[in-house]
Amino acid sequence: MKSGRLEMTVQSRRFAWSLLLSFFLGGTLHAEMKNARHPFLLWTREELVEIRQRVRSDPQAQKQVDQMLQLETRGPKSGGNPSMLNLFKFAVLDDKDAGRIEKDALLQFIGTTVPGSKAGNPNTLNAPWREDHTLDALRYDVLYDELTDGQRRQIEQTARSFIDWCVANPGPWEIGDPGKGLKPGVRCGWLPNMQWPTMAGAHVLAAAIKDEVEIRKVFGCNGGWKWYFDNYIADGRFYMEEFAKYSSNIGSMILWCNALDRLGLNQYGWGYTGAGGATMRRFLGCLIDASLPEIPRGDGAWNIPVIWMGDAGRTWVVQGDSLTNSRWSQARMQGAIGKMLQPLWWEAGQQRFPEAGFDYFVAQYHAPGETVVLPTLYFGLRPIDSTRVKAPPAASYITADRGFAMLRSEESPAYWKSPKPAVALQFGMRYVHYIHDCFSILDFVAYNRLIYDKVGNFGTHGYAGGDFWRDHGRGQASAVVVDDLQVQPVDSGEEGCKNERIRSRLDGPAKFAAVRAKGAFEPSAGDVDLERALVLTADYLVDATWLVGEREHVYDWHVQSRGAIPAIQNSGWRPVAEFSDGKIRQQSLAREHLGGARAQDARADTWNATILLQPTEAPANDPDAIGVSVRMLGEEGTVLISGRPPGLDANLGVKLMATRTARRTCFVAVHEPLKGGVQASRIEQFRRFGKPSDGLAIKIVGKTGTGIDDRVLLLNGNRVGAAATFADEGESFTLSDQAWLRISSDRVDVWGDLKSIRLKVTGIPHLIVNGAEKPVKIANGVLFWSSEL
Repeated sequence: MKSGRLEMTVQSRRFAWSLLLSFFLGGTLHAEMKNARHPFLLWTREELVEIRQRVRSDPQAQKQVDQMLQLETRGPKSGGNPSMLNLFKFAVLDDKDAGRIEKDALLQFIGTTVPGSKAGNPNTLNAPWREDHTLDALRYDVLYDELTDGQRRQIEQTARSFIDWCVANPGPWEIGDPGKGLKPGVRCGWLPNMQWPTMAGAHVLAAAIKDEVEIRKVFGCNGGWKWYFDNYIADGRFYMEEFAKYSSNIGSMILWCNALDRLGLNQYGWGYTGAGGATMRRFLGCLIDASLPEIPRGDGAWNIPVIWMGDAGRTWVVQGDSLTNSRWSQARMQGAIGKMLQPLWWEAGQQRFPEAGFDYFVAQYHAPGETVVLPTLYFGLRPIDSTRVKAPPAASYITADRGFAMLRSEESPAYWKSPKPAVALQFGMRYVHYIHDCFSILDFVAYNRLIYDKVGNFGTHGYAGGDFWRDHGRGQASAVVVDDLQVQPVDSGEEGCKNERIRSRLDGPAKFAAVRAKGAFEPSAGDVDLERALVLTADYLVDATWLVGEREHVYDWHVQSRGAIPAIQNSGWRPVAEFSDGKIRQQSLAREHLGGARAQDARADTWNATILLQPTEAPANDPDAIGVSVRMLGEEGTVLISGRPPGLDANLGVKLMATRTARRTCFVAVHEPLKGGVQASRIEQFRRFGKPSDGLAIKIVGKTGTGIDDRVLLLNGNRVGAAATFADEGESFTLSDQAWLRISSDRVDVWGDLKSIRLKVTGIPHLIVNGAEKPVKIANGVLFWSSEL
């Protein structure tokens, strides 16, 4: 009788929870749950029957099994997952011994409590929030028929205790981590990679026990799925820590979504759209969206890098081949179990969204000479012919919510193998584990090589950990440093880039992005107003940075590359000591720790230096040599410095730095990717025209036959919105923001907001403005056009 009253109390509480959740989540989210039979998290029963038949009758499927047996026996720290392999062997290969091993492990879950859940701050050492039991949820699902009724009740009771703990305890997303400077109640105040695994696993446990009340409870709780998609994900798709930490919970999230779809509750998983437009489909593809074109791996195959943001190092969309890549990882900060990695994410994406192009990325995991790639059978995929997959397109974009710009000169499906340049520009917004990279170029890639990226360290590898080189603007691929200070975010990340002015134009062949803010060098140089603007074409990158202070400052602009300045360009360099005239501070070089530092006067109209991604002793005209020609408009008092960043061998990296002491200045550079060595440059003329006070107007003319005869026009600061005219040698252009022109004998292409043009021409060229032909007046070899005509 007493037991019956207890059971009634539990049922009453569960009914109350159901009513409460219905009220808070809204009736539109409610749907009748299907009674899916176990297993259904990773495979349904029907899928298992089909996979077993394939394994018995299809040699290719047997090869998939053989590869899994070879790779998954490695531990998670070596890229495999023996427990997952055991579940596969039991479910697909009818291996009873493998099933017994995992059943014994599952029974250890009974009665488990969250570490530290009974006393103290739940955030202490993050241990309670790393107790991810996704693997136990999978064991319970796959081994359900091997369990007694009593064992099932005990496992379900333990699962509910984890869910209840997650619901009842204030999570790190709510209380923050003051010891790490992470404020409570904000999306940049916690670390999902090691402070959400318990919650992520609780979601999968709720699905595994097929309890709709528990599913809806964990979905709607503070820090649960709904909260994560409503409040945490930026721009509807982006992770808010540095991207290398994304791997911690994505596998659990995939399993939750697939399970709910099979339970008829898709509105809580794949089908849920957060308040800011976030969906699991978009979140699954966020690293793909933030990736660069393929770069060679060195063995005839290719990797796909993600832009490097944060202190954990670079991550990848594709790295390695079918035998060398890791499908699982295990790290102390993420919890005790192996976590799914990229190959499995893309397999899951292909299973769910077969037309979205995820198979393209699965297919890239092939060794040299291979054409057929063998996915695992965890998501039931068949072998994929890498010659038949279709790549997705890759658009340029601006994300003021996540705080960066991605500019791609090639945006079609050809992007992934394209030699055309792409560049990422960081805005002045905080993210977790940021490394003072505000207003820096994160990566610049062309000819399928990383032209600029983070180079050098001073005593640390991987984490910056306060490394005064890498955890500083001077350690970024390309940045501007004021008075040798660390650049600071001007936005917390909670409301995007609200304290910054962002401009962009992405619809033409010249991709434009600019960001402006004041206060990035607080406190001692907080008076400096900084704006950085990029214009990317298939031929070059224009890079302009305006700095305006209320007093004099030392402004250092730089680029870093894993290359070297070839010996053929060694003339003109002198010892740095010869420039100790107060215009640059020799002590700054001691702090920079540049090896082999040398300098030259850069007051001329334009200076030029070439960096080749090869050892300096290689021929400067090697037809396969890839590099970049850097040109910058000169300015009085400018000194150009080159040296080797700390921690690198002599031929592994170079930093090129222009330094000036002034109240206000503008660094104007053009970066031209090269293939073919020093002599491969296609640009012949690069110069400024018009009044500098109005903004920037530059002329870029290529050698004969290159087709480059361009004008780049940019207003900055308070000039934007007010019409300005730039004139030069019989031509003039009026605009109120930005424009790019390419001039040829038969057409003039214009992208931007030009108001009027006066231009010397030969013949009668067509004028194309923002993709539409415009009527013009041509008289005496001069073309006239006005938007008011």
